Amino acid sequence: MKRNILKVAAAILILVLTGFAYAAETFPSKPVRLLVGFAPGGGTDLLTRALAQELTQELGQSVIVENRSGANGYVATIELRKSPPDGYTIMMAISSFVTNPLLSKHMVYDAVKDFTPIAMVSTVPYILVAAPNLPVSSVGELLKMARSAPGTFTYGSSGTGSPQHLFGAMLASMAGLQITEIPYKGGGSQLMPDLLTGRVSMSFFSSVIVSPYLKDKRLKALAVSTRTRMSTFPDVPTLSEAGVPGYHADQFSAIVGPPGVPEPIANRLQDAVMHSLKSPEFQARMRAQGTELQPGTGRELATLLRDEYVKWQKVIKDNNITAQ
Repeated sequence: MKRNILKVAAAILILVLTGFAYAAETFPSKPVRLLVGFAPGGGTDLLTRALAQELTQELGQSVIVENRSGANGYVATIELRKSPPDGYTIMMAISSFVTNPLLSKHMVYDAVKDFTPIAMVSTVPYILVAAPNLPVSSVGELLKMARSAPGTFTYGSSGTGSPQHLFGAMLASMAGLQITEIPYKGGGSQLMPDLLTGRVSMSFFSSVIVSPYLKDKRLKALAVSTRTRMSTFPDVPTLSEAGVPGYHADQFSAIVGPPGVPEPIANRLQDAVMHSLKSPEFQARMRAQGTELQPGTGRELATLLRDEYVKWQKVIKDNNITAQ
């Protein structure tokens, strides 16, 4: 009896594996939905649509972008989690995919465990810039002044839990600074004018936004947030080089699927993304938008998600940050 049960179990396993292999060979046999959790026209949407064009060529089926904006990407995330694990619904995830549930108890999901990591796509470096009237020209000078006058320096953000807020909070924690966040509503449209006039001491901005102000010397670049220097600003040191060892922060983007996508199908999608990112035309197009393409496998993405979770969990807890 026991032997018969084992034979049946083995037969079922063979059928399942054969089914997965066949599905991978024929995948995709219909259009693929690529969810993006933000409104049309923004940076994430533009990246997603550009990648969808490349993936359409790679997969031989239309990859259709569907905007599911709301709650900083949460609406799209929950729709993805409820989707069938057949590879026909995937999502462009960005850093808020990890930080959302850390900031709000109402966003209930686990970015590390509840989804299938497909492939890494890109990173967006940020630059720490100082107001023109701030009497510092380096991170070392900034740290010295901020430590000598605790609580007098400010940094602007586009809202609680935004990249600028989290990057600034991590800087304060790692460098032992008492600096005050000034959150701006409405996407932070007033932040740049206030920084230019010195009402705010400093802030973090993506390179594509801040480049014109740096070229015109209306703002001062103190450091970049990433592990390595930027090719477009090679003379600007990293924060880690400049006096905050180990500092590293950027905005990532990646493709994820619902939980339980079969490995052969996940690998098919992974390979299509990886190959798409090698297109010279696509690379040039993204570089012009301040986006650094960073291809990575599903396994590498899984590691990134775990590392990001640990990093931002500590920053958010240490600084008592909650979404408003």
